Amino acid sequence: MKAYILAGGRGERLKPLTSFLPKPLLPVNRVPVLAYTIEWLRRQGITELTILTGYKGEMIQQYLKDGREYGVNIEYVCENVLKGTFGSIRKLAEKEEDSFLVISGDVLTNMDLAPLITSHKGNDITIAASKQCFSPHVGICVTDQQGNLIDFYEKMKTWQTDESVLVNSGMYVVSPRWLVNFPKNQFIDIARDVIPWLQHNQYNVNVYDFTGYWRDIGTKENLLLAEKEVLNGEFQILSYGNESPFSPPNTPSVVNGIRRQVVHSMRRMELRKENREEEKPYGS
Repeated sequence: MKAYILAGGRGERLKPLTSFLPKPLLPVNRVPVLAYTIEWLRRQGITELTILTGYKGEMIQQYLKDGREYGVNIEYVCENVLKGTFGSIRKLAEKEEDSFLVISGDVLTNMDLAPLITSHKGNDITIAASKQCFSPHVGICVTDQQGNLIDFYEKMKTWQTDESVLVNSGMYVVSPRWLVNFPKNQFIDIARDVIPWLQHNQYNVNVYDFTGYWRDIGTKENLLLAEKEVLNGEFQILSYGNESPFSPPNTPSVVNGIRRQVVHSMRRMELRKENREEEKPYGS
């Protein structure tokens, strides 16, 4: 199975960190986020990768090159004009005969892909979803008992319950047969455009509820959480021996340098939060 990795966004919520690096190269414990994704895919036998780049895409290509050093084969497609999470894939994937993966380049996960792929059989698209606390930055899936999608809410500001919800992880298995229904070279978003269209036209939209670690690093707060979770062992993909080529000594100096800025920025955020919590109301 082939994987398409979306790595072209500007990472506006992560500025000023993304003024120096594209979001997928931001380091977590001295290793770029995208490196964890590459290793996670390789360990599950997925080695044919296409990375869709945009903002500072040349830095991603300079770091990973053709992927052979890391046990994978990487092709690059650079988008001078961003076409959404599906616009560029639409044109590229029309030659695909088999199902393929679509993955966001700014998440950390250790999900077992085999059950996801098995769950996809007979469906047109499968959304990998994870039970998480509600956040306005994620999409929410509502399913029936069989895992079929009933409703999909994209980045709601509020939600009707404080309980955990099924969060769209930004990972999909896609069957190519319906791709021709969408125009080429236009801005198309999977969550906003593709999934509602598939539902409306009665295609099979499956939701796979996976267990395991998942963290979107699209905000500074989540990047800090990911750093802590890797350091305390909650998430572990890479080993720091000879097994992984992504060990810290091989990480580019630019990544090591930016990590110091990340850690400094994160610490300032923590201090501001602590100061706010210590402030007492007037007159108390």
